Amino acid sequence: MRRGEALRRFASVGWGRLAVLRTSTQITSISNSVLAPQPLNVKIAQLNQNSMTIHFSETRDIELTQIIFLYKANRWSSIQKPQELHQGLLNSHYLVSAWDGSELVGIGNAISDGYLVVYYPHLIVHPDYQHQGIGKQLMEMLQRRYQGFHMQILVADQDAIAFYEKCGFVKAENTQAMWYLPS
Repeated sequence: MRRGEALRRFASVGWGRLAVLRTSTQITSISNSVLAPQPLNVKIAQLNQNSMTIHFSETRDIELTQIIFLYKANRWSSIQKPQELHQGLLNSHYLVSAWDGSELVGIGNAISDGYLVVYYPHLIVHPDYQHQGIGKQLMEMLQRRYQGFHMQILVADQDAIAFYEKCGFVKAENTQAMWYLPS
């Protein structure tokens, strides 16, 4: 492989590297891959509390059975479509999770345009692990990722409003969440 070819290949591979491109097709191809959500499989934080160790991660290596267990424990309606729920979470712009060993105990995700607006559709912690700071840590990870965005939006159940207010969210004035429910 010639030096110039090797440099071009190196420069155009991966996240956060300079792309040296010569055609509009290459530009479209590389821009699509750069703007796509970037999966990570790393431990990024740890919480020690009450003699348990919770690990926080950005992994997308989450089994369907783990999702089902967590969502059933919380009685979330989205569990009625488990395959779609699993794929939706894995295809989120950003996904964070909390683990007690190999057990999924919390998850949060974001859907975003990548520049201006982010929506947090799910933040869920297993009932046995609630009120221990896990949900707060997951939300902090999400908010840190989208710091500086114009709008960070979520829809909160009545019971969760106080939690989200502690995380810095406020009720939007003159707006209300609306649902489209096809018959």
